[in-house]
Amino acid sequence: AIPSGRVFLGWNASTSAVADGTRLYRVSHPAPSGVPYPEQFSTTVSNSALSSCSSWPHSSFLYSTITGTDVGGVYGGSSGSPVMIASGQVVGQLAGGCTTGPNQDPSAGCDPRISTVDGAFSSTYSAISQYLAGTGGSPTVCVPDAKTACVLGNRFKVNVRYRAGFDNNAVDTDALKKSVTGFGSASYETAFFYFNSENNIELLLKILDQGNTDSQGRPTIAVLFGTATPLRIEVTVTDTRTGTVKQYASVFGSMQGKTDFTAFVK
Repeated sequence: AIPSGRVFLGWNASTSAVADGTRLYRVSHPAPSGVPYPEQFSTTVSNSALSSCSSWPHSSFLYSTITGTDVGGVYGGSSGSPVMIASGQVVGQLAGGCTTGPNQDPSAGCDPRISTVDGAFSSTYSAISQYLAGTGGSPTVCVPDAKTACVLGNRFKVNVRYRAGFDNNAVDTDALKKSVTGFGSASYETAFFYFNSENNIELLLKILDQGNTDSQGRPTIAVLFGTATPLRIEVTVTDTRTGTVKQYASVFGSMQGKTDFTAFVK
């Protein structure tokens, strides 16, 4: 349980939270060689093009470096310190310094040639989400209702809205979920949505775990859907484990679908 009088820092477990060029902020309390330094503030800038070091793959770690406008540095003994983005949300935890060239000292925290490496919170979250759900609570999961389909073990929340008019104005009406059985397994699950009559399906969506990987080699989960209506629609899929949201839309007069094989990191 959370000790009384404490609150969590905010966090962002989305894999898209730290794009290249994102400034990262840290407050750490290093103690190299067992001699504590004063608490320190430092900043770096994310760069996924930096060479990786052994046991710290880009798929699970954030790489950043000091630029001309950054301040401070990180030193031994401060591993595990939270790294935050400008909103104050935690996006990782400090691992250490990474050297990829000659004459580089990983303990030289202010050397711009040293890559600072943080464990990505998007990778950490699934292992610790049970402790972040509140006092004695459990991880956030999808809760099904008439407008919400919960897919692939209740991990993914699916909602559909449509424009109840023959034009391209903004969507304004919730589609309803068609309750069906026999369209799910451990590796896939299918959801159906209708507008006015549950016997008239307007959209079919499937969440599929079939072993795809993204450009960083991370296993991914796919989103596939198709429509059977000319009305403008908007599909929102939320990963309740990480908070990542994907949204897909079609325009009026064009029955469209989507195949997104790398929609979510597994």
